[in-house]
Amino acid sequence: MTICHHPSDASVLAYVSGALSTGFNLLLEAHLAMCPVCRDRVRVAEMMGGACLESLPAAELSSSCLQDALAQLDRLQPAPPPAPAQPPRSDLPGPLARYVDAPLDSLAWRSLVPGIKHVALRGPEMIDGTVRLLKVAPGTSLPHHGHRGLEFTLVLRGSFSDELGCFAAGDFADLDQEADHQPIADADEDCICVIATDAPLAFHGIVPRLLQPLLGL
Repeated sequence: MTICHHPSDASVLAYVSGALSTGFNLLLEAHLAMCPVCRDRVRVAEMMGGACLESLPAAELSSSCLQDALAQLDRLQPAPPPAPAQPPRSDLPGPLARYVDAPLDSLAWRSLVPGIKHVALRGPEMIDGTVRLLKVAPGTSLPHHGHRGLEFTLVLRGSFSDELGCFAAGDFADLDQEADHQPIADADEDCICVIATDAPLAFHGIVPRLLQPLLGL
């Protein structure tokens, strides 16, 4: 697998610092499971962060700091037992497995419009955006659109092309409000992506805008 498109430096730093929302964090972790280049980038960012922390002046602690910390630990509830490990699925990066209960070909895909199907990924922690799998038939284009927020897209199977290039399995599209594009699935097979957004898309055509409340995009 040759991966040509990666998260921006800003997104990698946000991931390392814990500043990404749950959906964006999930997609970046899934990309890391597929991309050794970005795993190295994360390690470098973590070392930079550690060096910055070490360079900070030491803070003075109160005499009761240790006792206060121990008292807070005593008040914590015991952690629930870990969930049983899910068997690995070869067509999904590991971080996605706990949100997807079947292989990609066996999912209950729901039709959005002709040629485009989806599966929403849900969890109690996903309260600050949407994450969904999209399955786009060969040669099908998504409506031309911009973005009111951020959008991360990770290709799992197949490929698509847009104004920014060709994106194949493992490639990561890191888009902000300046991005404007019309993705088109390439002709050889279905393109399956996982997409996270934190705001509705800004469709240009009147029909997509009218359908947007029904589509949930």
